[in-house]
Amino acid sequence: MCAGKTRVGRALADRLGLPFADLDRMAEERIGGPIVPFFTRQGEQAFRELESELLHAWLADGAPGVLAAGGGTLADPVNMTAALNAATVVLLQVGEDELVRRVMRAGRDRPLYLGLDEAGVRQRTRELLEARGPIMRTPRSPWTPRRPWRRSRAGSSSPWALVRRAEPCRGGPAPR
Repeated sequence: MCAGKTRVGRALADRLGLPFADLDRMAEERIGGPIVPFFTRQGEQAFRELESELLHAWLADGAPGVLAAGGGTLADPVNMTAALNAATVVLLQVGEDELVRRVMRAGRDRPLYLGLDEAGVRQRTRELLEARGPIMRTPRSPWTPRRPWRRSRAGSSSPWALVRRAEPCRGGPAPR
């Protein structure tokens, strides 16, 4: 949802010296092309099932790494529970106004925003934030950046980064 998960996930992986993966790119590899046509043809449920399958496979692999996963993926309590049991989950918190600005600038090609004008983007963003709110309060490591990430600083889809290390992460300061 344009929260910066790919950029921040990649920067976090670099900082931790871990491999980086993006669930959206993994889905595109699996379906053999962009997400939007798949989402349009097969529907959101089929896409969420694919995301879940890929997430669980990544978690089961057990190798250390950082995974950028969309908010829709971890809005499923089964997926969130599996992620929390196998990784440190980091939530990138971005306010509604900033999300709308980012979607209007670069994200209206995302399946949940196709064809929406600014009022529609704002309404859809508000609906998604409200629907995902309870599960978004679950992660062990919520993190609100002190300033917006810029391309020159770090390196989009949604607000989650999963970190799986050889040794479990236990709190500690957020990356700067």
